[in-house]
Amino acid sequence: GSIAAEDMECGKMREGLPWGVDLDYFGLCASAFILLFGSHMEVVRDNSTGNWRLNKVLRRYWQKDLWQSLFQSLLNFDLGSERKCLRD
Repeated sequence: GSIAAEDMECGKMREGLPWGVDLDYFGLCASAFILLFGSHMEVVRDNSTGNWRLNKVLRRYWQKDLWQSLFQSLLNFDLGSERKCLRD
């Protein structure tokens, strides 16, 4: 497979699990990331929490709490347990 294609796989795709809107949310995150950083998004799995997170650190003057919440919610979206995450 292509490295570029692998970079655009959401967490569920990387884990070989069924996915749906996860890919759309991942694409939204990737678009926001490009606007903030000017480069492609890289995500890694946090071994302590099992959640996906950005491989880069957000700058403190970028309303860090807002962006962290957005990326955390969208990268780790689970339709079964987080139906309200987008309303928060």
